[in-house]
Amino acid sequence: MCMKINNISKTYADNESLGTRIAILENINLRVDSGRFVSIVGPSGCGKTTLLKIIAGLISPCQGAVQLQGQNIRLGDERVGMVFQEFALFPWRSLIRNIEFGLEIKRLPRSQRRKRALEYTANFGLGGFEHRLPQELSGGMKQRVAIARTLINQPNVVLMDEPFASLDSQTRNEMQDFLLSIWYDRGETILFVTHNVDEAVYLSQQIIVLSSRPGRVVEIHDVNYPYPRDRTSPEINRIRKKILQQISSQPEYAKFQKP
Repeated sequence: MCMKINNISKTYADNESLGTRIAILENINLRVDSGRFVSIVGPSGCGKTTLLKIIAGLISPCQGAVQLQGQNIRLGDERVGMVFQEFALFPWRSLIRNIEFGLEIKRLPRSQRRKRALEYTANFGLGGFEHRLPQELSGGMKQRVAIARTLINQPNVVLMDEPFASLDSQTRNEMQDFLLSIWYDRGETILFVTHNVDEAVYLSQQIIVLSSRPGRVVEIHDVNYPYPRDRTSPEINRIRKKILQQISSQPEYAKFQKP
């Protein structure tokens, strides 16, 4: 399913008493083809997460629309799933009941949702922890649960908002490889927000670079290197360097540059 982001702009009230507003995104136009792994990078505050929430239907743009296969995406659209940075697990529900949650909302019979959830615990390396609470799990395991809870609903597009930001570097690398293996096997479209350019280059087929606020598309980079990738290869380093230069050239970074 092709996703089109058409002329998206978003502003927020800056001072309601004065009637002033602050522009977050401006005229974002993108096409994301089915089955692609696409990352969004850019300076802090450039609207990456806002764009993801607009695509998810969680907030409305001031202008423009997001379409999937020609139909506008709206709040609760089952074709779209989202994985959050902070895991967003229910602390009172066990691992398996967290994974089952979406199927429970859909009123799938208990036996069916439990069977499907057990398949996910097995495939995601979570076997033996089905009845543990989130507080008893490592950060990597919590994120696997969050990803499983989203994928069990079989969305066409998976939105991921810095899902590995809170993990240590070793666990983060492991989760990147895990995510690639899941994506390779299943083929969902993934739109992945990250501050980490190395992560974006390692994971993605395309990287969208946004400008400083208001976020605009600076460039779209195609990363045409086969998987698995060598994080230190000259090819990876070349595209990484170019993206870092594009981000560091944005206005809010200028004051940190040497004269």
